Amino acid sequence: MEKVVLEAQARPTGKRALKDLRKENSVPAVYYTGHREVRHIAIDAHDLSRKLSEDIAMLHLIVDGEELPCIIRELQRDPVSERILHVDFFAVESGQKLRVAVAFHLIGTPEGLKQGGILEHAIREAQIECLPQDLPSRLDVEISHLEIGDSIHIEDLSFDNITMLDDPHTLVAHVIPPRLETEVEEVKEEEAEEAEEPEVITERRGEDEDKQETKEK
Repeated sequence: MEKVVLEAQARPTGKRALKDLRKENSVPAVYYTGHREVRHIAIDAHDLSRKLSEDIAMLHLIVDGEELPCIIRELQRDPVSERILHVDFFAVESGQKLRVAVAFHLIGTPEGLKQGGILEHAIREAQIECLPQDLPSRLDVEISHLEIGDSIHIEDLSFDNITMLDDPHTLVAHVIPPRLETEVEEVKEEEAEEAEEPEVITERRGEDEDKQETKEK
């Protein structure tokens, strides 16, 4: 795995300082360890975006000449512009296992799609546990063998030196039959319900007429 390095600088705290950093095209961030050590840092926004465009699992922050192996624990973006607003980095310690979420990457085109089926990707990531050196940037899942009705669950997957933490019965992906027949049946049921409505109205009218005749008598 190629070593990913990201330069960072110590930064001041406070709302005014954060605004100034963003004006300078820097992203405020926090680096923290399992021992509650916290460092407030800033990273060049362009450099960070370029690194995030790659498949990375672990990276190395360089702060004041010190190298800090870490993973991205949380990344906040502006909901409109998608600009990166803040990043939380978590320290990686040699020999200590990590518990992180890693995205699935589906590989291949299912056989079921050629038969008219529909692929549904149920979950996008999985919780795993592994040593830092075994941390993958993604979890590759081969799906080309799936036919209509076939599925893949967590229990069907196995990765070297990685423990899957999610419920083994959790669905990852499956190929379902075409929805055309189901949609036609739903339309027929709706039409049948609409056809019954005039009869109900007629019955009510008949009841109203009987009541009126009773009053007249």
